[in-house]
Amino acid sequence: MKHRALVSLFVLFALLPQGTFAATTDESREGALAFLNIALQDLFELKGSSQSEIKKETEVSLRKKILDQILDISEQDIQDIERSADTIKKAGAFTRPIRDAILKRTETFRAALGALRGDSEAARSVEALKDISKKILAERKRIENLGEDTAAIAAGFSNREVIGITKARFARIAFDVRKLEIFELIKLGSFTEALHTAALHIEKAKEAQRALEELVWNAFTVPEQQEPPAVSEGTSTPDASRGREELEPHEPPVLEERIDAVQIQELLALSLEEIKTTYLIFIDIARDIQTVMR
Repeated sequence: MKHRALVSLFVLFALLPQGTFAATTDESREGALAFLNIALQDLFELKGSSQSEIKKETEVSLRKKILDQILDISEQDIQDIERSADTIKKAGAFTRPIRDAILKRTETFRAALGALRGDSEAARSVEALKDISKKILAERKRIENLGEDTAAIAAGFSNREVIGITKARFARIAFDVRKLEIFELIKLGSFTEALHTAALHIEKAKEAQRALEELVWNAFTVPEQQEPPAVSEGTSTPDASRGREELEPHEPPVLEERIDAVQIQELLALSLEEIKTTYLIFIDIARDIQTVMR
């Protein structure tokens, strides 16, 4: 039965056009990746067929072709991680060490996959290719983990901009309310309580953001002189843009453990919920002002 599986895989690759697995859409790529991951596991577990049923050279060639496709998609995954890491720096120059640490890991993965590709090309036996398949499977797991961690970090730090926009909107609304009070278009203090409540929700959003970022930084080993700055409300605020960029060139920190992506998502959701509540207050204030001024 196993030799039939090999033959089926070989026929499938023979029928597919060149570059089929260099997928151009996320959906097709995911389908290709799912197939290749299964194939990779099969390559590791599959026993060599007898030469009377399928030539050994054909089996070796098939295994190499599958490994080559898997290595190509792994390179695409690494590039996706690097693009995600680049978005982290939008939160401010202080995030540079985190981005550098992630890129250093991707360089390590790329070097390892390059070495494994060379080993695959030089391999002459099924057993050697099975051993290479096992190593590629391990590298792919590490790449997948880093991809998930990087996506969580990028999403978490992007919330800084959301908080900054919200605080700027709050300042504008408070200013407009004050002008209306000065011109006696609304009663003095009519919206003091609402504005105070909105400010409290913004502060809660910032607290959740601080906890989120602390969680991220705790997963890295960072030199003492490179401690992260205080959480600001956005990318344009002074404390978000100073500190890290003023440091001398340095070795990037090391990601010591997996990021707790679930907890990051929970903290991000908590912060965004506070922002949502703040905007609901903004809407109420705008509606009430319109009612008063009719």
